[in-house]
Amino acid sequence: MMTNTEKRAFREISDVLGLVPPQILARGILLAVSGGGDSAALLLLLHRWVQEFAPDSRLEVASVDHGIRPESAHEMEVVENWARDLGLPFHGTHLFLGHGASEEQARNARQAFLEGIVANRGLGLIATGHTIEDQAETVIMRMVRGTGPRGLSGIRPYRHPYVRPLLALERRFLRNYLKSKGFSWIDDPSNLGVDYFRNRIRNEVMPLLERDNPRLSEAIYRMARNVAEEHDALMNLLGSLLEEEVIHFAGGLLVSRKFLESVPPGARHLVVIRLWKELSSGGELSRSHVSRVLGIHGPGSMNLPGGVYARIWPEHLFLGPPWRVPGFSVSVPGPGVPFETPWGTMLFEPCDSGEVHIASWPVTVRRVRPSEKISRKGSGRVAVKNLYRSVPGILRELLICVEEDRRGVVWVEGAGPAWPFEGTRYTIRALSDARQELFQRSGTDPRVVTQNPDTA
Repeated sequence: MMTNTEKRAFREISDVLGLVPPQILARGILLAVSGGGDSAALLLLLHRWVQEFAPDSRLEVASVDHGIRPESAHEMEVVENWARDLGLPFHGTHLFLGHGASEEQARNARQAFLEGIVANRGLGLIATGHTIEDQAETVIMRMVRGTGPRGLSGIRPYRHPYVRPLLALERRFLRNYLKSKGFSWIDDPSNLGVDYFRNRIRNEVMPLLERDNPRLSEAIYRMARNVAEEHDALMNLLGSLLEEEVIHFAGGLLVSRKFLESVPPGARHLVVIRLWKELSSGGELSRSHVSRVLGIHGPGSMNLPGGVYARIWPEHLFLGPPWRVPGFSVSVPGPGVPFETPWGTMLFEPCDSGEVHIASWPVTVRRVRPSEKISRKGSGRVAVKNLYRSVPGILRELLICVEEDRRGVVWVEGAGPAWPFEGTRYTIRALSDARQELFQRSGTDPRVVTQNPDTA
C-alpha cells in the first residue's frame, strides 16, 4: 500500500518526468547515486515509482569514486550492493582525481562518465538527487557571483539529458522516508566543512538567513520557478519574433545587426542566447560571452561554449559552425549548360541586357578572391572591394566571378563587367541559390549592378 510520504514524492516525480518527451523517457533512466541520503532516496523512490507507474521502464545505477577522499571507494561498493539487492544493473568507476581536485573538476569528470554510460547503453536520461535545498544554495551562489534572470531560475528540473525528480522535496523529508524503510545512507563528512563554496553557503549563510525565514529554501524555490517560467515565456516570444528575422545559412543562423539594434537593450542578450541554444551541444553561455559578441561592431569572430562559432560583420551576426567559405572553380563549356557552385546550380543564358560579356568558351566560374581586381574604363585595374559599396560584408565573401582564358576576369558579381566589353552578352540564371534569402533580406542583389558607370 502506498504511504502518504510516497504519494507526495510520486506526485513530484511524475510532474518532473512529465516534462520529458515520452520517446526519451521510454529509453530508460540512469540513476546517479553517491551513497548520500539524497541519492539513496532517489534510488528507492525511483525504483518504487517505476514498479507502480512504469513497470516496463529500464533503471540502471551509476556511482563514481572521485578519488578525493579515501572513504569514497567503499561508498561506491555500498551503492553497488544496493543496486544488486534491487536487481538493477550497476556501473562504477574510480577516477583518482586526488585531494586537491576542485568541485568543477569532479563535476566534469563525473558527467563525462555518466553521459558515456547513457550513450553506450542507449538510455534516455540521467537522474540526480538534487533537492529543494540544493536549488536554494545554487541560486544564492549565483547571486553572490553576479547573475541575471536566467541564473536566478536556478537548477532546471529537466535539461536533457539530466532530470532532477526530487527537486521540490526537502532533505529532511527524504531522510525521514529512508528511516521509515530502515535504510541507512552514508553521510559525506566533507559536506560539514567550509572548504568548498557550496558548503560555506550551506553551513554558514543558509542557517543565518533561516533565522528570519525558516522556510527559506521553499521561498527561493518558488522564486526560481517563477523566474524560470517568465524567462521561458520571454524566450518563446523571442523565438516567434526571430522566425521572421533569422536566416538559416551554412549550417547556422544569421541575423541582421539592424534587427538587433531595434530590440530593447535589455533583451538583446536574450536574442543571442536564443540563437545559441538552437545550435549548442551543451554548456552555459555567460553574460560576458554575449556582451563580447554584441560589443564587436566591425568584422570579427569568437568561439562560444557548446561548439558554437560567432562571426560578426558590421551588418550581420552569424552563429553556427566555424565560418568557412568553400573555394571552388568550375569550367563551363558554353551557355545553357548547368554548373554547380557551393550555393546551387546555375547556367548562362543569352540576354541583350546581360552584364556578362563572353568572347570565347569555355569559361571558369570561381569565388572572388579578396585581392581581386577588374579593369574599368578610364580607371585601369581597380580593386573589386572598392566597387562593392552597398554590398554587405557577408555577401562579399560569397560572390563569384567569370574568367576567360585569354582576357582573364570578365565579370565580378557585385562589381559588373571588365573593360573592354567583347563578345555576346549573357546573364547568369540561378536554378537554385542558397544565397537568395540573403540577397532578399539585405535588399541587395549583387548579381545586378544598376549603377555601373561603364555600362550606364
